[in-house]
Amino acid sequence: MLNFEKQYPYCTKVILNKNYRSTPEIVASTKKLIEKNVACVVAAGNESMNAKYTAPASIPEAITVGSIDADD
Repeated sequence: MLNFEKQYPYCTKVILNKNYRSTPEIVASTKKLIEKNVACVVAAGNESMNAKYTAPASIPEAITVGSIDADD
């Protein structure tokens, strides 16, 4: 099994357990990281919504990932 923290020590993951994604603070933080050349991989939404209506998924410079159903 992948030991992400050990194999990629310079990477950080942030998991938001509540819907804080679309807050201005999250959008601003994501944009600041991208401005510093930090790659930001974000969830497309997980609520059957178009990612262009959620943030930070709607930030063009973010790497937005998603799935079609729970088995993807």
